[in-house]
Amino acid sequence: MTGRQEHPGTGRTLDHHGAHRVSFEEVARAIGVANVAVVDVADDPPGFRALLEAALAASEPTVIIARRPCILAVGEIRAYDRAIAADRAIAAERGIAAELATAPEEPPAPGLAACAPAGEADD
Repeated sequence: MTGRQEHPGTGRTLDHHGAHRVSFEEVARAIGVANVAVVDVADDPPGFRALLEAALAASEPTVIIARRPCILAVGEIRAYDRAIAADRAIAAERGIAAELATAPEEPPAPGLAACAPAGEADD
């Protein structure tokens, strides 16, 4: 991804609330890809090159996931992660499910009062 936006693999929504994190390596394995590798290309360029050459020479599909925090957003990402961890710690102390502690508060959808049964809508 580019542009510093969140995506299903980050575990955060676009407004940076905690969310379920999709594991792309698990998705690849679930659809039958046996050769799955997760690499940080910047940490090991020669290792990545060797992995890529082996994948291209293989007769079966290979998924290579290049994973590294965005250098422009790494400070913000760490701040979001600390905030989520703090919310979960407070929730645990209070006996609240961690998922509820990090769920974004959604305003009620507009017009729901019009859909309420007679006598239940706010005036």
